[in-house]
Amino acid sequence: MTRPRLWVGFLMLLGAAALLRLGLFGVVHPILEPDSFSYLDLARRLVAGDLAGDDGLRTPGYPLLLLAAGLNLRVVVLFQILMGLGILGIMVRLGGRLGLTPPLSLAAAAIYAFFVQFVVFEFFIMAETLTTLLVTGAFFLFIRLLYQEEARTWENLRIIGLLAAAAAWTRPIYLLLPGWLLVAAHLCLPGAWNATRPLAVRRSLIFLLPLVVLAGGWCLVQAAHGRGFTYATGRGFGLLEVVGDYLEVHRQEGPREVIARAYLAEREKNRQAGAPEEDSIWVVIGELKEATGLSVKQLSDLTWEMGLEIITQRPSAYLIQVARSWMRFWLPPGQRMRHPYEDFFRGLPPPLAAGLVAVIKTVTVAQRKFLGLLELLFLAAPFLLVWRQIRARLGRELVTAFLTVWLFMLGKSLAIALIEGGEGRFALPTFPGLICLTFAFYHRLLGPIPESPART
Repeated sequence: MTRPRLWVGFLMLLGAAALLRLGLFGVVHPILEPDSFSYLDLARRLVAGDLAGDDGLRTPGYPLLLLAAGLNLRVVVLFQILMGLGILGIMVRLGGRLGLTPPLSLAAAAIYAFFVQFVVFEFFIMAETLTTLLVTGAFFLFIRLLYQEEARTWENLRIIGLLAAAAAWTRPIYLLLPGWLLVAAHLCLPGAWNATRPLAVRRSLIFLLPLVVLAGGWCLVQAAHGRGFTYATGRGFGLLEVVGDYLEVHRQEGPREVIARAYLAEREKNRQAGAPEEDSIWVVIGELKEATGLSVKQLSDLTWEMGLEIITQRPSAYLIQVARSWMRFWLPPGQRMRHPYEDFFRGLPPPLAAGLVAVIKTVTVAQRKFLGLLELLFLAAPFLLVWRQIRARLGRELVTAFLTVWLFMLGKSLAIALIEGGEGRFALPTFPGLICLTFAFYHRLLGPIPESPART
C-alpha cells in the first residue's frame, strides 16, 4: 500500500468511525455514572470560585473540559467524539513508526474505532477518553524519539512532560507517568538531553515542572480548604473496595457500622443485578455523609483505617483480593455493565432497539475475546526477549518502546490492585498503545523484517 493509498484508507476509516459515532449521537444521550456528578460539582465550583465545600475527590483536568463545553453534556460528548477520532490518527502514525505495514496500522486503529466499549465511553461523562488522548499522545511522542534521531530535542521532551502531567491532572492514577517517562528518557535517550550533568538535572526538573505546578498547586488548594495536603481524598474508598469482602466478618461500631452496612447492601444489590461491584462504595458516599455527619475526607480516612485493620488481621486474604483485583484490571472494558444496552436506545421503537441490542451484545462478546487474546499476547511478549535472536530480530527501538509501556502498565496494574481495586476501565487509556505495540511486536517477530520503519 503506497502512501496515497494509506491516506485514502485512513480517511475511509476515519469517515466510517465518525459516521458510527454521529449516528449514535443522534439516539444516545450522555451517560451519567456516580463519578460524573462529582466531576460536574467540581466544574460548577471552579466557575463560581468556591472550593470550600468541595469534597476533594476529583482533580480539575476533566472538570475544565466540562467548563470548556459550557457544562452542556451534549457538547462534552461531541468533544469526546473528536478526541476518539484524534486517537485513531495517533494510532495510525504510531503503527507506521513501529514498522507496521499500512494495512496493519489501519487494522490496529480499526480495533479502537469500532470496539463497542471504547465507543461507548465517549458518551460517558467521565475522564477516560480525555485521559486516553493524553496518554496515547505522550507514548507516541516518546516512541517517535526512539526512532527519529533528529526529533530528539529538548522541546519535544518538554511536550511529553506536559502531556503526561495533564494526564495525571485528569486521572490521579497516572500520577507516576511523568516520572516514569523521565526515567525511561534518561535510560533510553541519553543523547536527547545533550547536556552536562548539572544541565541535565536542571532540564529534568523542568520536565517535571508541569506536574509540580498542577499536582502541587492542587494539593495546596486542598490544604487551604482543610482537606490536608493531599492530591485526591478518595484513597480510603479504593482500599475498602479491595478488602470489602471481609467487612462482614469484622464487627464494626458507630460510623464504621453505618459504612459497612451501606456498602454491603449496595454491593449485594449490584451483585444481584449483574452490575460491577467495584463501585459500590462510591455510590453510597452521599448516603454516608448524611447518615454519619462526616465529610468525604473524614469518611475516606475512616475507610482507610478500616481497610488497614482488615489487612493486618487477614494478610493472606488481602493478597488473594489483590490478585483478584489485578486480574480484573486486565479484563476487557465492559465485562460487566452498570447500564444495560437497552438504556441507550429508549427513544427508539422497541423492535428496532431490541435488534440493535442483540447485534451489539453479539459483537461485544467477540470483541472482548479478541482484546483478551491481545492482552495475553502483550503480557507474554517480554518473556520471549530472553532469547538474543528474538531481541536482534525485533530491533532495539521496538524492544525499548515495548518494555517502556509494558513495565508502566504492569506497575500501574499492581499499584491499583494494592490500594484501589482494579477494573477494566482503569486500563483503557493505555489500550491504544497496547494494541499498536502488540501488533508491531508479533509482526516483526513472525513476519519479514523491513529495512527501517517508514517515517511518519
